[in-house]
Amino acid sequence: MTEQRQLIPIRDLKHHDIRGEDRWTGWLRLPGYTPRHVLILRHEGRLIAVRNSCPHHGVAMLNGKLDKACGTLECPSHGWELRLDGPDLAPLPVVETKEGMAVEFVG
Repeated sequence: MTEQRQLIPIRDLKHHDIRGEDRWTGWLRLPGYTPRHVLILRHEGRLIAVRNSCPHHGVAMLNGKLDKACGTLECPSHGWELRLDGPDLAPLPVVETKEGMAVEFVG
């Protein structure tokens, strides 16, 4: 069976300026998964979508402090630093489209 690459649109996209950084929030519905609220930000020159909730407290990560050198996003509730490439935030690559933004999904 061949895996297919799909562009899954991010719905209800909203732009935010957080400490001079462009960030976006929206809803993502991957095939076979329940919809989830995502945070889109730039990391290492590319856009990524991560879960917009702390896995420990459920607090939105939108206002979390981004440490680009360490590749972490700090939870604004309890200060834990979560890796942008780790399982807690579950990063996915994002592309800009005519309609807005979409996640590249292979499945």
